[in-house]
Amino acid sequence: MNKNLFHKLEFAGVFFTFICGSILQLVYRYASDEPLSLVFASVNGSIWEQSKVFVLPYLIWAVITLAVSRPLFKQFFVAKMIGIYTMLSGNILASSLIYGIIGRRFKLIEILINIIFVLLAYVLSSRLAYNAKLSGWFVTSLFALALFVASYLCFTYSPPSAVIFYDENLNVYGIPISCYYGDYFLNSVSAVS
Repeated sequence: MNKNLFHKLEFAGVFFTFICGSILQLVYRYASDEPLSLVFASVNGSIWEQSKVFVLPYLIWAVITLAVSRPLFKQFFVAKMIGIYTMLSGNILASSLIYGIIGRRFKLIEILINIIFVLLAYVLSSRLAYNAKLSGWFVTSLFALALFVASYLCFTYSPPSAVIFYDENLNVYGIPISCYYGDYFLNSVSAVS
């Protein structure tokens, strides 16, 4: 493994993840007739939806980094899972805390939170990718990935009525419009009464 190249790729990944994640926050507005946009883009303005969009670019960059710098796979995988959970949970907790204290959300503050936790995810994964002790956590990380994918899909299509899934602008939980895709009808809007 070329450590110097690996660190350069991790540094570049911060920019890639933040830029692509920011674009994915807007994609649903312009591609709402595409079923895949429901999974990867932000379907509303909730804290969950505004945070989840950074995961796909993070994973894409992880694959690029893995292919180019060829780190030890098990350690790399565990480090990236720690990065994903740090980035997503940090975004959600910080945004929820500020929302709870102030009572409303501010886009500039959320952008700063996104930058901080994308950066933190890369710093952690970059430092942990060389830790030989992480190899023992590989199986646990596989379960963490399965749990993440399941919750990601469930929370996108049918979120619970919790504040992190609530879009205060549209007054809904979940997908804000009824969508018709070919042979199936999708309507997972939960309007707040």
